[in-house]
Amino acid sequence: MSEDDGRPLIDERGRVFGVVNIIDAFVVFFVAVLVIGGVWFVAISGPDTEPAGEGPSQNETQPTQTTDVRYATVDLGTVSPPVAEQLARNDTVRTGENTNLTITDMYRADAGDNVRVFARVELEGTATETDAGERFTYGGGPLRLGRELTFRTDQYATVGRIQSVATERPNLERTEVETVLDVQLSAATLREVSVGDEYRAGGDTIGTIASIEAYGTGQPDVRRAQIGVRYTVVAPLADTQPELGTTAIREGATVPFETERYELTGEVHRVGATDPRGEVTTRTVTLERAGLTETRAAQFQAGMTEQVADHTVAEITDTTVTPETVAVTTADGELIERDSPTNRTLMLTVRLRVRETPDGPRFKTEPLRINDRVTLEFEETTLDATVTDR
Repeated sequence: MSEDDGRPLIDERGRVFGVVNIIDAFVVFFVAVLVIGGVWFVAISGPDTEPAGEGPSQNETQPTQTTDVRYATVDLGTVSPPVAEQLARNDTVRTGENTNLTITDMYRADAGDNVRVFARVELEGTATETDAGERFTYGGGPLRLGRELTFRTDQYATVGRIQSVATERPNLERTEVETVLDVQLSAATLREVSVGDEYRAGGDTIGTIASIEAYGTGQPDVRRAQIGVRYTVVAPLADTQPELGTTAIREGATVPFETERYELTGEVHRVGATDPRGEVTTRTVTLERAGLTETRAAQFQAGMTEQVADHTVAEITDTTVTPETVAVTTADGELIERDSPTNRTLMLTVRLRVRETPDGPRFKTEPLRINDRVTLEFEETTLDATVTDR
């Protein structure tokens, strides 16, 4: 072959244009192709593996897992008495590898025929550290509020819901609620009731009597009492009221108090104190009772007292008996008044134990007002009379 100018492309010595040997040119071309191809491959494939001895880059964090514990308060609701008796502190339930549940504290309170139970539990699970923070799992899931947990041993099986979760504190958080109960009870039961009596459930004290004020009712074997009780309950959730069993402790609610000697049920008269409202004092009042026979009126004498629960409720300081007047017609038809041969009016001056409140004095828990009737119960007799002066 030759160019248009007549010079051959390859001469007789194998040189291109008479300058470069064709074999040398081929070698140079081949080396250039290798070099260019290698640079292109490195560019598109990125850096090679990390040098020996170096870990992951600083931007990458490998999750780490450790066995850890959390504490939770669990509301088991109402359970049967046999199950409540079986539930005990230090019971351990194993639900899987590295997932143990141990009861660290208990609270029980009667709820009708059943028992309301709260448990504080220690949960052994897995804590995982990630870039987003720590994540704790128990039994394959997180400890969410409201999650159900199963308590199952050879003796019992029951289910509860998580109320709160914490990293510490194995004991239930308890709170004390002061109340005044309005109770009607027999005279015999009243003699058994004492300040300091304890209401116990599941081996724990959940109520203590702090004060007692009792009164007669006019019925020989019936007494009315206002009993101050301090109840110990599980601390309620936010915006909820404390509960004894399944009953919210509020005014008007009915709650129990029990010991080995007696059982009481009372209406909550006051919350936040163990004494009835008002300050204890005495008032001297005048009472009147008409229509008595002379013999009946003579039963009431100065010095007589109404005694209930070791304190004086009422004491007569003075009495006056006067014949009642009756209208009669004379033989000549004239209408005149004469003393009744049988009916007597009894006037009593009585010192009463009352509580002074902003709304006025109260006697035996009831308002003490002019024209109100009160009942006095003495050792041998009872009297209903009307307040004429206070």
